[in-house]
Amino acid sequence: MRARTRLGALGRLVGAVALTAGSLALIQAPAVAADGTPAAGTVPFKCIMPQFNNKAFDYDAEVSVAGYRAAEGDPVTLRATLSAMPGVSPVALNKASMTAEVTVTVDGQAVTLEGTGTSSAAANAPVPVPEVSGTVTSDKTELPVTVTAFSFLVMGVGGECTASKELPALTVSDGPAPTTPPPATSPPTKAPTKTPTAAPTTAPPAGNPGKPAEGTVKFACTLTIGSKFDYNAKMSVSGYRAKEGDPVSLQAKMSKLPGIAPVPIDGSMEFTVDLTIGGTATALKATSNVTAAPNTDVSVPDLKGSVEAEGDELEVKASGFSFDFPSAGIGAECTGSGTLSKLGVSSEPPKDGGAGDGGGGGGATAGDTLPKTGGTDALPVIGLVAATLVFLGAAGIVWFPKRRSTPVGG
Repeated sequence: MRARTRLGALGRLVGAVALTAGSLALIQAPAVAADGTPAAGTVPFKCIMPQFNNKAFDYDAEVSVAGYRAAEGDPVTLRATLSAMPGVSPVALNKASMTAEVTVTVDGQAVTLEGTGTSSAAANAPVPVPEVSGTVTSDKTELPVTVTAFSFLVMGVGGECTASKELPALTVSDGPAPTTPPPATSPPTKAPTKTPTAAPTTAPPAGNPGKPAEGTVKFACTLTIGSKFDYNAKMSVSGYRAKEGDPVSLQAKMSKLPGIAPVPIDGSMEFTVDLTIGGTATALKATSNVTAAPNTDVSVPDLKGSVEAEGDELEVKASGFSFDFPSAGIGAECTGSGTLSKLGVSSEPPKDGGAGDGGGGGGATAGDTLPKTGGTDALPVIGLVAATLVFLGAAGIVWFPKRRSTPVGG
């Protein structure tokens, strides 16, 4: 009996030690942080751009909303990412400043998530959206999420989007939110600049001073993105011939393109005007670096060319005009039919000054008599700011109102 008693006591002691060790192991094991699951899905946004006649477009965004709780009892930090916006900008963006807001309902509470960053994209390419974030107060680990709105602002051009999409519930992660990564970008493209063709330069003899052909031509214009506008151009066409039998060297001056661009323009632009001189069709061209502040007129440089024509008094008709902004990927084609006064061919080359508003290849002089076209409801030209849209860069998302307007004073 005594041996059994000792064995039983020993067994009870071993069991107590094992139980105590197990309890200690349970006490010392660290808690495992819970990894959350984002609420993710496709949200069909319907978007408009108020600054451009409520231009509409669809944005099927891939949205992911994650939640993080740094410590028990803390509010939940929300982080949301969106796929790139559609390529509705006709101009390139180069590190353009962009703000974004997403409105969501989380656990029955309306929350606005905000973010700011830079975005780069080629013309008509998808535009990356910065990450947005915010907080919501809740002690739950699973939170229902509904996305209701999205808005953006890029270089002064904005858009507003609506939706009503319920995503799968997110599961809150334990621990602080991770560092925000920068948005992905695609490098902008830059079109090559064409070298302008210089008009012939022959030292003319003194003699016939000639007389420019002048008048107004009403052009109906269409931008490459489909927007229409009217351009009532004041024109003056000068011509000279160094000696009999030579081609007639031509120079045309045109009044400014009035504009309501909400952003500055800074870049190389190409211009062409189609004329018929003495019954022969010809085109006058110019390339110029154009710089214009927001909502100001855009100068047209002196356009030059030549034509084979006989006689010293020639009929002049205009039938077309176009401009191209290669770095922004936009331009316009204009048609019209206007007859100017007859051109008296000079034996002297035209001066840099003359009719029209000047700009680009030549400036206006004190002898100008053509009035300046204008009006706040005219050609919406948007270029790049510091080599961008300047959407829209430039600046740049840009986008144009689809309307035709007649400049005041035309």
